[in-house]
This record gives sequence, structure tokens and C-alpha cells, in this order.
Amino acid sequence: MTLVCWLNAYDRTPTLSHTEQAALVSVCSHRFQMVFAAEEIALRRLLAPVVDVLRTVGIPDPTGARRVMLREMSRWQTAFWARDEPVWRSILGSSGRNFQQSVTNESGVRIQLLVLAYQLCGLRRLHRRVGMVRLPQLADLFFGHGAALSAVDEVNTTLVSWRTSAHTIEWQVTNATLDLLITCGSPRLEDVQEAQLVQLVAEYPPGTGRRNGLFKVSRVLAHKGIISAPLTSNHRLRGPFQETLDSAPGEWLEWALRWHRISTHEPSTVRGMFSTILVAGRWAAEKHPDRIGPDKWTRDMAAEYVADTMSATMGQWAGVNRNRTRWGQPLSAVGKAQRMDTLRSFFSDLIRMGVDLSPVRPKACAQPAALDTGTDRAEPAHHRRRCLGEARGGRAHAQCRRSEWPWHRGCSSGWA
Repeated sequence: MTLVCWLNAYDRTPTLSHTEQAALVSVCSHRFQMVFAAEEIALRRLLAPVVDVLRTVGIPDPTGARRVMLREMSRWQTAFWARDEPVWRSILGSSGRNFQQSVTNESGVRIQLLVLAYQLCGLRRLHRRVGMVRLPQLADLFFGHGAALSAVDEVNTTLVSWRTSAHTIEWQVTNATLDLLITCGSPRLEDVQEAQLVQLVAEYPPGTGRRNGLFKVSRVLAHKGIISAPLTSNHRLRGPFQETLDSAPGEWLEWALRWHRISTHEPSTVRGMFSTILVAGRWAAEKHPDRIGPDKWTRDMAAEYVADTMSATMGQWAGVNRNRTRWGQPLSAVGKAQRMDTLRSFFSDLIRMGVDLSPVRPKACAQPAALDTGTDRAEPAHHRRRCLGEARGGRAHAQCRRSEWPWHRGCSSGWA
């Protein structure tokens, strides 16, 4: 449940009365800034919102944060309502060590002050300005324990289904999601505004993990209809040249463009695969002009494509290619693997989309390995050996599944 402070219920006058000023001077003269009954009555307008916020997030009062608030109000001679971001930054310092040296070394005070600045003054980017990186703990304090977990799991689960690296999700996407939710002031993805996301991305330099994570989160938000489209930094440069598209056979290009529009791979993966998919289309137009579309391919055609790929040269069936490096030289092992694996993935994605590719689909298995539904089935002996830690069993299992597709039969060197 989101923590809501009813700010309109408080007197937010920024100036201090003479009574409040005198009470603050008196409190700061006491050891540990203890507040006695008469002083508490005089400072009720200032203490009530602080105590309410800390109580709401489960922090018992009195705390070191309250003492710092009273001391700073006495020093600045204004209520905390008047503090803007630069003032808060001067109090919190640029790091935890700096804060401990200049303000207090009491544990937990800095993060408590961040909660007060967030809830009472609406400073949603202060954590970034002061170098606070404990975003999971901050989110729990801002929104309630575990309130943001549902949104984080929703983003991560969606990206996992799109085969995003689990390592990337762990250190990049989770913090990016929390950073976005904190900035928007809500633990719900549905409350994210596109303008807020764009402004947040602009704060981080290109190539940083947080910026890359926010771009991935934008893909999920666009997929769920929360924003109009995923964020891109190179939208004017994306996609192949028109002459590259014109060099591909129309029937194959139509299928490739359809796959390009709805593929759930990472955008960079889609761009890399697309040009290689067009290579297979140009090959089909040259070798089998009557069977160009992927729905017309057969297993014999796939095997022939594998054989031709093994002897292909750089630039062959590549269409209009401005890169002439190693033009006409034999394909490297990586290049051969890329052509065959890309076509395999392309056909597997089409099957997932409901396209009937039974003429080229493996006969020995019910479905390709990439489309494994995870249903229970008896495990073969070599799979049990792999579970016992025998690497040989693991390799046999992988070879058994992958070799059923024709484009792996010509590859015995391990890169297929």
C-alpha cells in the first residue's frame, strides 16, 4: 500500500514564529536535543508531520532524524517545508561517509531524512543527487514493505519470457524499475507517465547500466500499453537501407518484416538477425525460385542451405552491402554458425506464431528445443547423467536435441 501523507492537513507556513524560534533554541541547547513538554507544545506544528511519517514507515520516535531536523531548522531559521533540493543536499552530503563526518554518525539517520524529504517535500530525485544506491530499502520505506515487489516481478518475468539475460535483469533491470517507480511516486507500473520516463532516461549517460535498464523497462511498458512505444536512442538510424530491402525477394521479405514487427527478441538481436534472414531469402530465390516463402521450404532445402553455407563466401547472397571487408573470402566458423542458427530461430519463431512449417519441421521430435513447453516427460538416461554432473551426458543431450534440425547436421566442430 502506498504511503500517503495528507499534507493539506498540516500548517505548511515556511516561516517560524517567535515562539517556535525560541523553542528550537531551547531544544538545541539540551543534551541529545531532548524535547520537554512545553517545547513540544510550541513545536507541535513542526513535529507532527515528522512523527507521522516516521510512524507510518515503522520507525519509532524519537529518532536521530528528528534531532537533525530540529537542529537544521534552528540553524536555517525556517521550517523544513521551505527546503528545496540544494538545501537538502547540503544536509545529506554527497555520500554516507561525508554525512557521518559532518552531521551525525548515528546509523540509519541519512535514509530516514531521505524518507522525510520524499514524503513531506516531494523530492523524488534526491536519492540520486546524494548518491543513495539502496533502492530496494528506499522503495520499502517510501511505499510500504514489499509494495513495489509486484511491479518488479512483472517486469522481470516479462523480460525472462523474451529471453533476456538473467544476469542483466539482476543487476540492471531491477534497480532501473525501482528508480522509475520512486521517481513516479507510485509502486504501480500503471501510474508511470511516458514524460517522466523520458526525463529520467535523460539523466543517465549513454552506455550506463541504469540507462540500458530503463530502455528494457520501456519495452515492457510499451508491451502492456502503458506507454505508446519503447524508448530508442537511435530511431533515425534503425533498420536496413531501402536498397537492402529491395534486393530481397518480395515473398520472403514479407515474412521477414512480419517477424521483425512482432519478435520478442532484444532490439539489437532483431536487427542483427534480420539481415541474416534476408540472406536465406536471396539464397532461396536463386536456388529455388518456385519455393521462396518459408512455408514452402522442405527439409531437403534446409539441408541444401546448410551445405551451401559451409562453402559460402563473404558477401554471397548479402545483397547491397557497403562493408567490403574480406569480400569474397570464405565465411568464418562464426559466420557459418550465425547464418544457420539465425534461420533456425526464424523458423522456430514462425512455428510459435502458428505458421505451418511441417515440411521443414523436425520429424524426430514433437517440437523444436526452443519451443519446449516445460511439460513433464520421462528423462533420457543421458539427461540423468548430466544431472549427476557428468559433462559428457550434458553434451550428448544438447547434441540430441539440436542435431534434429538439418542445419546442425553439417556442424560437428562444436560451434553449431
